[in-house]
Amino acid sequence: MLASTSRAVLRSSRSMAAGKAPAFSTSAPASKKKTVVVELLHDVKNLGMRHDHVEISEGQMRNSLAPYRLARYIPYKMPKTAPRVWTTPRGHVAKPDVDGYLEDGSQSHLHPNTPGNTRPAVPTPTELLNKLFLVPETLPFHRRTVGDDTDAIHGSITISDVYIRLAKQHGMKSADFEVNWVDRDEQERMKALGGWPATIAVKGYAGEQIAVTVEVIRQE
Repeated sequence: MLASTSRAVLRSSRSMAAGKAPAFSTSAPASKKKTVVVELLHDVKNLGMRHDHVEISEGQMRNSLAPYRLARYIPYKMPKTAPRVWTTPRGHVAKPDVDGYLEDGSQSHLHPNTPGNTRPAVPTPTELLNKLFLVPETLPFHRRTVGDDTDAIHGSITISDVYIRLAKQHGMKSADFEVNWVDRDEQERMKALGGWPATIAVKGYAGEQIAVTVEVIRQE
C-alpha cells in the first residue's frame, strides 16, 4: 500500500516537472472591479492632494469619499492604455467651456457658437451625480410655530417643498431627481418641529442615492 502511494506521488511530480497542468485548480478567478475617475476636493491621505485626478474603485468612491464630499466624479473617456493613477499639475483644474456660461456664472443651456439653437443642454450622468453628492446631509426649513410652548408649525413641509429647495439652491430639476420620505407615504406632511429622513436619487441611475434629513427649525 505504501509503495503504491509513493509511486502515485512520483508520477504526479514527474508530470508537473514536464509542464503538464493539473486537471483542476483550487484558485478562485479574480474579479475585475469597476473603476471611476474622480477629482479630489480635499487632500486625502494615501490617495492624493486636492484637485488631483485619480482612478479608484466605484465602491470606494460611493462608500468612502462621496458621503464626506471628499471627491467628485469627472467626465473622462478612459483610453485602453490609461495609467492606473494620474494627477493634473498642482493648482490646475479642468476648465469648463466658458462659451457655454453667462457672465453671471449661470449656464446658458445653449450650445455655444450655434446661432438659433434653442435646445436645452441635457445633463450628463456625471453632472447629475456631482449635484447629488454635493447636497448637504441636512436640509433645514425655518417655520414659525403656532405658539411659544408648542412644536406645531403654521402650514407644513411636503416633498414638493424639498423639490423646490433642491431646484433653487442646487440646480436640481425634478425631471432628473426623485425625493422620497423614508418609511412614510409620499403625501405625508411635516406639521411640527423636528427632522424626517428622506432619500434623494438620480432618476434612471439605479443604486445612486443619498440619505438626508429634512429638518423643521423654529423661526424666531
